[in-house]
Amino acid sequence: MAVSGPDDPSDLIAALRGDLDSGFTALYDAYRTPVFTTALRATGRWTDAEDLTAETFLRAYRSLISPKPPPLETLRPRAWLLTILLNTVRNDRRTKARKPPPSDIDNISERPDRGQDPALAAELHETNRALAARLATLSANQRDAVILRHVLDLPVDEIATILGCAEGTAKSHISRGLAALRKLTAAETAENTTAHTTRIPAAHATFLDTGSSTMTRPSINTSSSTYEVHHA
Repeated sequence: MAVSGPDDPSDLIAALRGDLDSGFTALYDAYRTPVFTTALRATGRWTDAEDLTAETFLRAYRSLISPKPPPLETLRPRAWLLTILLNTVRNDRRTKARKPPPSDIDNISERPDRGQDPALAAELHETNRALAARLATLSANQRDAVILRHVLDLPVDEIATILGCAEGTAKSHISRGLAALRKLTAAETAENTTAHTTRIPAAHATFLDTGSSTMTRPSINTSSSTYEVHHA
C-alpha cells in the first residue's frame, strides 16, 4: 500500500506522552502496514517480512523505554521506524550471508493471506520473489530508495532522512536504482524473447513472416502484490 503525503504524528506523539504502552499500540496500528510492505519488498519472503516487522517494533519499543529515548518533540515516527527496519534488514542480510543456503524444507513456510485464493497467492508469492531478486542486484541505498519512493510513495525529504543523506543524494539513489532495474528488465526480456523464438527450418523460411515469429514475454503487474496486514 502506498503511504503518500506528509507524516503527521501529532496525535501519536501525544498518545506516547500520555501512556507509553497504549501510545505504542497506536503507533503499531498506524505504521505496521508500511513497515511490513517495505520488509516484504526487500526480502520477497512472507515469513522474513513478518519476523523483520516484529523485530523492528521490538527495537522501537526498547528504544522508547531506554534511559535515553529519542526526543518525542522532534520524532518523525514513520521515518524512525523505517530507518530501524532497513538497518535490521541489512544486519539480517549480513547474518544470512555467513550461513549455508536454506534447504527446500526451509522454504515451505511461506504463508498467504487467510482466505486468499490459492492460485492468486501463488502468483503473488512468485512476484514478490522475482521483484526481490531484481532489487537485490542494486546497492543497499539504491534498493531502499526505490522501495521507499515507488512502493511506499514517500516524499524525497523523508527518504533522505531515513537514508541519512541529502535530498539530492536521495534523488540520485532513486534515479540510478530505477535505471539499473530498467536495464536488468530489458536484458531479461531480450533473453526470454530469444529463448522463445520459434526456430524455422531453412526450407520453410520463405513461407513465413519471420518478423512475427518471436514470442514476447508476458508482463506482471507487481503493484498488485502489496500486502496489507490485517489484525483482529
